[in-house]
Amino acid sequence: MQVESWLEPTFGARPRASERADRREQSGQRLDGLPDFVVVPAHPAIDKPGGAIEIELFTTRSGTEVIAVAFSDVRLLVERLGDAQPWIGLASINFQRSVIRAGIAGIVLDPVDNLLRKRWSDSAVRSLSEALNG
Repeated sequence: MQVESWLEPTFGARPRASERADRREQSGQRLDGLPDFVVVPAHPAIDKPGGAIEIELFTTRSGTEVIAVAFSDVRLLVERLGDAQPWIGLASINFQRSVIRAGIAGIVLDPVDNLLRKRWSDSAVRSLSEALNG
């Protein structure tokens, strides 16, 4: 899944893509409502060489679908997921194409407060940094 020549995000789960998502991928259309660029929860992948980035996935409240989330700005990401949350900025069309190719059920833009569980703390970021730097 090539997003940029130097960035190949990976995803933790790969549910089957819907026909509608397949049609969007073929047409090259961006999801309605996405800004040109989005801020996405992501972190460096420890087990992949070359600076790979892993896009973080979430499950729906029902727990039946895996979704990708994106934010229209950093402030909203920090408000919802905390200031320790690692992130990356991506062109929306590239993010959408990667999500569709990975078979992720969908993208939620600017999820409401309390929809997502905060995953990262300062100590978790330090542990990641130590693991990456040896």
